[in-house]
Parts: sequence; C-alpha cells; structure tokens
Amino acid sequence: MGVESLRTEFRNILNKQVETVKANHFTDRSSTAFSSTITDSFSFVESLDSQNNDQFNELRRIVQDLDSHGYNIGEYVEFYKSSRRFILDEKFRGFGIGKCSIDDVRTMDWEMLDPKIKSWNRAARLCFKQLFVREKVLYEQIFGGLRCFEYDEGFLGIVCEFALHLIHFAQGISFTQPSIMKLFEVLDVYESLSNRVLPTLNAVFVSNLSESVSVCNKADQTIDLLAKYIRKVLQLFESSVLQEKSNISGSGGIIKLTEFAMSYVTSLVQHKEVLVKLIVSQPTTSMEIDDDLVYLEVAGKTPFELHVIWIIRILKYNLKGKSEFYKEVPLRFLFMMNNVNYIVQKIRGHPELQEIVGREYIDRLSRYVSEAADSYKTVSWGGVLHCLRDESLQKRSLCTFWLSKSTLKNRLKSFNAAFNGVCQDQSTWVVQDAELRGEVHRSILDELTPAYNSFLGQNRSLSGNPVRHIRYTVNDLEGTVHNLFVQR
Repeated sequence: MGVESLRTEFRNILNKQVETVKANHFTDRSSTAFSSTITDSFSFVESLDSQNNDQFNELRRIVQDLDSHGYNIGEYVEFYKSSRRFILDEKFRGFGIGKCSIDDVRTMDWEMLDPKIKSWNRAARLCFKQLFVREKVLYEQIFGGLRCFEYDEGFLGIVCEFALHLIHFAQGISFTQPSIMKLFEVLDVYESLSNRVLPTLNAVFVSNLSESVSVCNKADQTIDLLAKYIRKVLQLFESSVLQEKSNISGSGGIIKLTEFAMSYVTSLVQHKEVLVKLIVSQPTTSMEIDDDLVYLEVAGKTPFELHVIWIIRILKYNLKGKSEFYKEVPLRFLFMMNNVNYIVQKIRGHPELQEIVGREYIDRLSRYVSEAADSYKTVSWGGVLHCLRDESLQKRSLCTFWLSKSTLKNRLKSFNAAFNGVCQDQSTWVVQDAELRGEVHRSILDELTPAYNSFLGQNRSLSGNPVRHIRYTVNDLEGTVHNLFVQR
C-alpha cells in the first residue's frame, strides 16, 4: 500500500472517531437525556475507545510501517493529536465548568461559581485519574518506540491545555474574596488537588518538557494559594464569631450564632485530616478571654485542635456579652444555660470533636450550665419561696405555736402574686432541650412543692376559712411550672 493510501486510511480512522463523538454530542444536546451526568459522558468516551481498540491497533500498524521505511511521521502525530484534542474538547464541554480563565473565576458570582466547583471536583477526578492516563496509554500504544517518540512532546500535546484549564479554575478560586461560606467547597478543591490530582501529575506527567513542568508547577502553586486562602477564612470565621453583633431573642433561647458556629465547627472537624496539615500556627489568644484556657487539656494538641477549642471559647465569651443586654437578670442565666448546653450537646454528639475538646473542658462547660440553672432558680424563685417561710407565720408562747390568721392571709396573697408574676413574666421564655427543660422543672419543684405542701399543712387547723385564699392546689402548682419554657 502506498504512502498516500496509508495517509488516507490513517485520517479516515480518526475522522470516523471524531464523527461518532460529534453525533453523540448532538444527540445529547437534542434529547431529554441532556441532563446525563459527567460520569455518563465520560463512560461514553471510554466505551468508544474500547470499541475502537482494533482501530488503534491499525493506526499503530500504519505509523510503524511508515517509520520502518524511513518516512517522517510527524504529520501523522499532529493529526492524531488534533483528533484527540477535539474528542477531549467535546468531553470537557460536558463537565459544565467551561474554559474559564483565572480572572473569570475570580470575578464570578458565588451563586454561579458554587455549582461549577462541584462539577470541577468530579471533572478533575475523572480527568487526572482516568482520562489523561488513558490518553497517555493510547498515545504510547500507537507511537511508542518510534523515532518521533524520543523527541516529541507526546500525549502532553493532547492533554496539557485541558489540565491547565482545570488548574487555572482552581487557582482562580484562591483569588476570590475570602468568605466563611466558601470554606468547605474550597477545602474540597484543595483535597482534590493535593490528594488526587498531584499524585497523578507526578506519576503521569513525567517529563522535562516545558509543558509538563508548567502543569506540575501550576498545580503546586495553586495548592499553596488555596492553603493560604483556607487559613485566611479560618481567621475570618474566628473573628466573626468573636465580633458577631446580631440581636438576642426575647425568649432566652438558642440563637443562630450558636447553631451556626457549632455546625461550622463540626464541619471543620470532618476535614480534620487535611486541616491538621494546613493549620500550623496556634490561635492568638486574648488575656480578656482566656480565663478558661487554664482548664484546657492542651498538651499534645495540634494547632488545628487548639483553634477548634478557641472557637468554642470565643463563642461562649460572645454569648456572655450578649446576655448582658437582657434587662431581666434571670433571663441572662437562662440564655447562657440554653446556649452553653447546646454547645455541650453538639460536642458530645460528635466523638471526634469530643476527643479534641477533652473531657476536662467539657465537664467545665457542663458545670457552667448547672451553675447558670441554679442561678436562674435562685433569682427567679427566691422571692416565691420567701413567701412560704415559717418564721413570720409562727409565734412561740409557752412552748406552743399559734398561727396568725392575718399573717397567713397576707402570705397566701403574697405567694399567689409572686408565683403568678413569675409565671406570667416567663411565659414566653423557652428551654428548647427537653431533657434540660425537665431538669429545670424538677429543680424548681424539688424546693417549691415541699415548701408549699408544708405551708398548707401547717395551717389546716387554723380557724376560719383560709381555703378561699388558696388559689393553687399542689397539682395546679406543678402543672403550671411544667408548662413553663415550652416553645409554642
């Protein structure tokens, strides 16, 4: 077969592959199946290459025949690369990220960038772990061992453009405005690059050619830039937790800051493996805030773990400041009880976070919750219990007691007013945690019920009709208390 015939056959084989990809591309765009996933799209190209294995063998036979007869096969190499680049380009379009420049990504709205980041993660995994590797195998299958193979850029001429597009996209993310809402998406990109892409680059892009060096250098540079971005965002988050100024709720319940901060912390811990490597400096603490730090089990803690503990500490500090805005002193204690209890429950609900914080500090936070509950009870119910005291109701005369009817009447009125006042004032206060709410109820009633029972029992023999001054039975009393703090 003559050279021209071989050239024509070589081109026809590659053109047929290109036309097949074009036809599939058109079908996907024209049908309801266009929503097929990146993986489905990749599977088509992979399946196509598998089906065309005989064709690749034929391409090898052609160039080997030409090379053995001394013909320059550079033209065939370039045509092959052009065809494969077209096929990769069609595949790349299916990823949904486009060929964005660094500046395009930097200036992109987050609403548009967020879904592209998710697509990028899948695309990077498929390209670097499978697609580019396969292109190298195919290229070596056809041109390996031939004279052109020794000096040619090889498969890099096919994939470098696409590899750089993916890396530039990731690098563009590192130049976006730091935002605590972006951290975990950026962490995913960092992990993809460092754990999946970089090992493949080092294994597959093994060449001293400028294209290979450029791709590897860009990847290393991007990983460093993303690491700096992640550190900035963590600092930004700590600052926002400390300085957050939102209004408190009138009910004394758990506020959004507490929920968001603890949700964020648990998400940080889920990325502990990578963050331990990234966070290398300890938090800069403040003498104004670090009164708890002497209780922390800091020995052996990594800088990242110390940052996690510090975030919890500054959250509690901010909450304490917010509590001072309540005019009602009991509500200050209830607010702190609710929010610190939420912190404790979140820590205990995540074993890895529990290990980081340490038992000693968890116990200290738990004691703080108990102390806040006791302080609430003392301030709120001390006046109510004072109305039930015995001293003013009893007078000693010749070792006998006699009861003052007028004093009893006044004490009953005072108790009714005090009890009713507390219940009315606190009718909108809440304790969201059912277990904690039950503990508060029991703590109140453990003192109130016996005192009220004793008060009524000691005065049953009083002449007259004190019953008309008794507004609450013991059951009424307990039922009213049990209705407190329920979120409605």
